[in-house]
Amino acid sequence: MKTYILLPLVASIMVHGSLSAQYTPTLEFATGQGPTGTGPSIAAQTVTFENNTNNPTGNTFVAYTTPTTTVTFTLSNQQYILPTSQSTTTASLVFGGGNNQGHLYINGYTYYNQMGAYSAPVNADFTSAPTITAGTGIDITKNYSLQLFTSVMGMYNTGASTSGRYYIADLTITFNNYVTNPVLHIVGLGSSYGSLGFSTELELQTPSLTLSKLSGSSELTVAAGTKILNGATTVSGTTGSGGASGSVLVTGTNITTLHFKVYVRGDGGGTSWSSGTAQSGDGWMIGVSTITSLVVLPLTITDFTATPANGYAQLQWNTEAGVTARFFNIESSRDAVTWQTTGMVMATGNNSTSTAYRYTDVNAAAGNNFYRVKEVDELGNAIYSPVKTVYIAADASTKVFPNPVRDRLFITGNGSTIQSVVVTSTTGEEMLRYSSPGSENSIDMSRLPGGIYFVTVRYASGHAQTMRVVKY
Repeated sequence: MKTYILLPLVASIMVHGSLSAQYTPTLEFATGQGPTGTGPSIAAQTVTFENNTNNPTGNTFVAYTTPTTTVTFTLSNQQYILPTSQSTTTASLVFGGGNNQGHLYINGYTYYNQMGAYSAPVNADFTSAPTITAGTGIDITKNYSLQLFTSVMGMYNTGASTSGRYYIADLTITFNNYVTNPVLHIVGLGSSYGSLGFSTELELQTPSLTLSKLSGSSELTVAAGTKILNGATTVSGTTGSGGASGSVLVTGTNITTLHFKVYVRGDGGGTSWSSGTAQSGDGWMIGVSTITSLVVLPLTITDFTATPANGYAQLQWNTEAGVTARFFNIESSRDAVTWQTTGMVMATGNNSTSTAYRYTDVNAAAGNNFYRVKEVDELGNAIYSPVKTVYIAADASTKVFPNPVRDRLFITGNGSTIQSVVVTSTTGEEMLRYSSPGSENSIDMSRLPGGIYFVTVRYASGHAQTMRVVKY
């Protein structure tokens, strides 16, 4: 039987520490940030983190919007489909459910509750961050968790052995931003019917991540870096007396998804999972915390375009509000296989609004040019944009630089002999004419007043190209 506790209201006391006190701001589950109401339900549930600015010694929670960070819990792959008389959702693993001594169906419980509401844990069972002293940083009257219920009626219905271990469903935890080394807070794995004890257990399926125990009751066991278990020989619903509660570190960087398989293990202490006239199962809770400074918005490049412009390749792209990019590498290729860095654009540093960027490749070659943008954030994380293609016509490969120009304007041709260069004003008046740009492939613009001009380069082949130039 699971122990449920009615928590008294606790008066808030402000403790003034020394100015040298060291804090580790941590995103945590706090009051008012999770789903409201009661279950049972199999619908996804979302919690918005708040920033505990004076963790681990205090509980000063403030909204966190740089960026707003949420975690969504989703159930799937239900293995035991129950009759509606036992589960209105027909699922064995639900949010906001509980035992029901008077009826067969899963009872409704609050989705989102104080961590101390279940199984009688204590503050010292939990640790809010991997860098602080074990057993600190969580207050079970101030920190909250999401409630789940694992029904064992599927085992009862099928006559399953009471000493077996059974796959129930999948639980997926999804972060809307990248997190690094998050901590899972597990409350109350374990329950009983009569003399039979049984417990929910979890197995991590996400590759390249490792679980380890930070703190908790002796029953809470982490095995093989992937399993969260109740190691009690005799399982019960009370933490420290057969029930498992504590904090588990997930070691990994840039995490967006944690995928668990959920199991039930019977301890074999009884012969039946249920009386057959009452709902039987394991109610438990799960929460998450993560060091605030290790949360990073996923990199995003939007509206990436690449177009020809006067023989150049003009690249443009946007980043969304909140993106913490440091710089962009522009990479080019002639075959879309071998890439080289063509240039770099530094991020503006203003991530409160959508930001537009532009880069011009003045060395685009005649024919197909392939481009992609590599976005890199402050932690060295990187993503690539889609690949775009720019076709530069042979004659269009003529380039002039610098632009704007003050004195000498240099010309790079398309491989053919340049026959003449003519500079005209915006009204069509011819201002300069050269029969050849000379051995340096340049013309003197210093005599012209500031303004806009058009430079027409004509080749011996008969082809010509006109480009807009600004004189200052």
